[in-house]
Amino acid sequence: MTVLPSSAYSVREYKTALRTHMLAARDRLPPEIRARASAVIAQKILGLPSFVRARTVLIFYPYGSEWDATHIIRSALARKKKLILPRRVKENKTLDLYAVTDLDRETEWVDKIREPLTSLPKVAPEEVDWFLVPGVAFSLLGDRLGHGLGYFDKLLDAASPTAFIAAGAFDIQIVDSLQTEPHDKKVQFVGVGSTY
Repeated sequence: MTVLPSSAYSVREYKTALRTHMLAARDRLPPEIRARASAVIAQKILGLPSFVRARTVLIFYPYGSEWDATHIIRSALARKKKLILPRRVKENKTLDLYAVTDLDRETEWVDKIREPLTSLPKVAPEEVDWFLVPGVAFSLLGDRLGHGLGYFDKLLDAASPTAFIAAGAFDIQIVDSLQTEPHDKKVQFVGVGSTY
């Protein structure tokens, strides 16, 4: 587990320092290690009773050195769940949500991120009963450090209070505790994959 001397920083400075540290560590992981750990993470998440029960699921599409959540996406489609993918609205840093039935034909690459086409049916956040969200670091208590733009915090603000929020992470992304701010949203489960 990674520990930074949080008392030496303001909350914002701490988050920036930890984010920089974590992204660099994640980027250094060899592709074969990321692939092996991603398979373990996916197995843990797919076995969650909350995922098995869920009917409408939002899953992020992986970017850069994030763990590979595409197996979860394809499993959701195979299980006939209503799959929701987010699309960034850069002007106000929010996410529009779209229902996707065919990952290959109903998405496009935008700034190296696979996003749903805007011609697809739009979905309101409160219609989603299960979320899989990305993160740069997570605490043992479910605190989440994102990329710092607030897209997913705003989305989860608008979610139903009964929605389940899950995440996955490599073991190097887990810390004992995180400094948080009032707008930071917790997750209820983090599936962790070993990089050793």
